[in-house]
Amino acid sequence: MFRKTAWVAGAALSVLAASSAMAQQAGRRDAETEATTIGELIVTAEKREQKLQDVPIAITAFTAKQRETTGIVTIQDITNFTPGLTYNSGLDRAAIRGVGRLTNRLSSDAAVATYSDGFYTTSVAEAGKSTLIVDRVEVLRGPQGTLYGRNAIGGAINVISKRPTDTKVGEARVTLGNYGLHNYELLVSGPLTDFARVQFYGQFVEQTESYFRNVATGNRIKDALNRNYLEVQADIDVGERGHLWVKYAKPKWFNESGNSGGTLSNREYSYNYSGVDALTINPAFGLTLANRVQVGNVTSNPQLKDPRTVNTDFPTRIKNGGINILTAEYTQEFDAFDLKYVGGFDSYKYDQLSDSDGLPILSFQVPLNVSPLPSQNTCQYVPGCRPLTIDASGNRFSYIEDKSWISHEINISSNQEGPLQWILGLYYFKDTYHNPQISYSSQPGALTPSGAGVGNPLGNAINPRGEFYYFDYDMTTESRAVFGQLDWKFRDVWQFTAGLRYTADHKDGFESFRSLCMTNSCIGDPRVFGTLVGGAALDITTLLAAGYPSQAAARVEGVKTAPTQQAANKWVNYVIDPATGRANRQLENDWSGVTGTLGIEWNPDTSTNAYFRYGRGYKSGGFNAAEIVPSPSTDAETVDAYEIGLKKDFGSTLRVNTAVFLYNYKDLQIPIRVLVQTELGNTVQTRFLNVPESESKGVEIEANWKPVRGLDFLASYSYNPTQVKSTCTTADTRACVLDVADPLAQAPGAQPAITVSTPTTTPNDTQTKVLQSLKGNSLPYAPESKFALSATYTWLLENSSLTVGANYVWRDASYANLFTRDYNRAPAWDSKDFRVIWRTYSGKYTVTAYMRNAFDDLTFNSANGGTRLAPDPSNPTNFNNVVQSLAMNPPKTYGVAVYYKFW
Repeated sequence: MFRKTAWVAGAALSVLAASSAMAQQAGRRDAETEATTIGELIVTAEKREQKLQDVPIAITAFTAKQRETTGIVTIQDITNFTPGLTYNSGLDRAAIRGVGRLTNRLSSDAAVATYSDGFYTTSVAEAGKSTLIVDRVEVLRGPQGTLYGRNAIGGAINVISKRPTDTKVGEARVTLGNYGLHNYELLVSGPLTDFARVQFYGQFVEQTESYFRNVATGNRIKDALNRNYLEVQADIDVGERGHLWVKYAKPKWFNESGNSGGTLSNREYSYNYSGVDALTINPAFGLTLANRVQVGNVTSNPQLKDPRTVNTDFPTRIKNGGINILTAEYTQEFDAFDLKYVGGFDSYKYDQLSDSDGLPILSFQVPLNVSPLPSQNTCQYVPGCRPLTIDASGNRFSYIEDKSWISHEINISSNQEGPLQWILGLYYFKDTYHNPQISYSSQPGALTPSGAGVGNPLGNAINPRGEFYYFDYDMTTESRAVFGQLDWKFRDVWQFTAGLRYTADHKDGFESFRSLCMTNSCIGDPRVFGTLVGGAALDITTLLAAGYPSQAAARVEGVKTAPTQQAANKWVNYVIDPATGRANRQLENDWSGVTGTLGIEWNPDTSTNAYFRYGRGYKSGGFNAAEIVPSPSTDAETVDAYEIGLKKDFGSTLRVNTAVFLYNYKDLQIPIRVLVQTELGNTVQTRFLNVPESESKGVEIEANWKPVRGLDFLASYSYNPTQVKSTCTTADTRACVLDVADPLAQAPGAQPAITVSTPTTTPNDTQTKVLQSLKGNSLPYAPESKFALSATYTWLLENSSLTVGANYVWRDASYANLFTRDYNRAPAWDSKDFRVIWRTYSGKYTVTAYMRNAFDDLTFNSANGGTRLAPDPSNPTNFNNVVQSLAMNPPKTYGVAVYYKFW
């Protein structure tokens, strides 16, 4: 018995050894091929499997192995190596060739659609998921809509998952890095039966230290990141011609001011008693006073010396929970066509709480004026009156996105070889979202505001949470579409493409707004009245919310609430809730558009693909919801895109793809912070405007070259100048905009056009304003040039390979908004990464050592836009005291990743 058992065990070991040897040999052959030859990449950009070089549009794609080898790990890396693509990680927004969503208002659609396995998702970060579960990422540039469910005026990002395997597979990876990074991953995949396969994946990521040090406490911020991700897939054969695939994912994460690059401010704090258009006394004023309480003892901006610092009593905390992602795909094959359904459900609740003043101040006592005059110091003549103490310990800002959506797509497509290929589809999308943004004050007066003094008795509603600025919107978006595309190969070397789409969009819901004022213009000056004003709060909601001179004027497009008369010459289209004091208004509107594509393709040989493509893109109009503005609805955007491209292989070692494009952009939706004349004076509010005409054009080049065995270069370059073409005239003021940071149009590059007089009671403000022309300004988040280079060299050893690699990225300056000014500019930057990778040919072991941003260069994700401070007391006529705010990329990071394939 023992001999028999030993013989069976020996035979099993022999089989395993032979299998391992075969895997080693196959891996060696693949490595030798990869060392000398550029491989073919199969993509599904046009809803069928094609070689990347055969697709007649500008597309960049990365496989999982390519991402690992070249160090293209995060969505920011994908952005760096994709021409025309930019990404703002702090706001999770993407733009392609200058076409993007310029606001975080959820009532405005994204310009770049992201699809995870065919299901539309609102998070671009999906593209940066682990290479253990993502097979490839495809970035399509230009309007997309005749092949995809959700409309995309700028382009699309496709994330394609690895599916359950026919054989048992088990993989694990551990990554350890500086700043206390621990990343643990596990994947198990394989068959359940002869017709069903499953896959399980789990990830836990922890970063114990932030990139930032809080000088208020003297310590580096802890608990920078805590994230877990669980995913289950099932892949089932339904009969001989049916196929069902289902995926469920449950991500969850938390961070405390540290796993993103953070924000850099380039100016000293403004210590003025009150800032421009402030609703409360400037907390930084308290840092100049002896009678103050603060965390630590730093009273100046530490970022002027060290960009990776903050000075706050409350670091930002972010949670993202309630995430449930369910995606399903069913395909039924017929003799002449395939019938396919793709749909799903997604939800999340993003919850950010931050220090609204960004300072270490907890409280301070406002000194009384030194004067015998009662008008300058009333308090001294009233028994029991004392200097007023301002409580800043609870100054917080809360930002919440509570969002869920479903989508359903049904399409039928040809499945036979032949000169004619086609697809027809129907699409339905429904999105429900709630986005409260609240500023809190810990002043006792904020709990019991008063509004009767300004004609709003309902403003006396109690305010138990101390919300001094509140706005929210609760809305639903529905979109329906029908689309189709035809590809006809009418000659051996010629192919014609035509596509058409009709989209109908509907948005409705309500917005809610309340604002309190606790400055001296509202309640009296504490330097004069001390505790007589008691930190009181005046409800100014009806002074800031939109008012109209007549009933007819109050009937505004997109507003469903009926007008009512509030005063002799004032009509409003909102209702005050007596329980909360909030102004509520119903919104509703519809938009629709017909879009399509036309193209011609020429393939004179198997290594050449030349094409021309025209596409018309459409993005639904939206709402500037939440602040009860006069005109909340915007028109739809459209773009006419023209592209000429050439994809060329020079043998098996050099590939060059180029594209030249021109976009005529109509009615660009832009959010602009403007000064609005209200009953209180000039206040800053956000307006959505449609800029009539803009232009984006450029050249894009991508190349892959393997000049000698083992040496591999991957490069991309894009040149993309953009501009607003509309000019400002008194006859057409749509391109006439006030720059809040430069109200007198004094900054270099300013284009003064129309001077207006706007009386104001706001301290430190100017009555004269100058509207500027936007003509010639660049589009936001569109660097004119961008370059990336990856170089790797691989040595083929006896049983393994060793790869060393380096990446270089350079990006030109870009701007935060349509004012191309220095204070809105993210400077040009460059960065270098290095890595070493050891792999066994069998694929069982991989060890990677990496160093990202190796020289700790200060690099920028984007600019956040300049903010005007109060005038410099030494030069009170200078209204251009502007602070620049920049979103930074992470500093130098390094670590080691170990991969083990145990099955």
